[in-house]
Order: sequence, then C-alpha cells, then structure tokens
Amino acid sequence: MANFTSFFNTFLSYLILVVISMAVIVAGVVSGKKLREMKDAKDAAKENGEQ
Repeated sequence: MANFTSFFNTFLSYLILVVISMAVIVAGVVSGKKLREMKDAKDAAKENGEQ
C-alpha cells in the first residue's frame, strides 16, 4: 500500500506540473495571437490612411 501512495503522490505532482505548464503555454499563445491581431489592425489602418 505504501508503494501505491508514493506512486500516487508522485503522479499527482507531475500531473499538476503538466497542467500548470499547459496553462502557461495556452496563455502565451492566446496573448501572442491577440497582440499580433492588434499589430496587424494598426498596420492596416496606417496603410489605409496613407492611400
């Protein structure tokens, strides 16, 4: 039973680490996409203003 508890604790700690890492990755991708869309919109507005 002690081996199962040790395995479960280790598994749970790695699972939490993976979930946190995935959350950071998703937040980075979403914020990067949003920043890129804002930059593209700004560049398009600037280009339309010059024409």
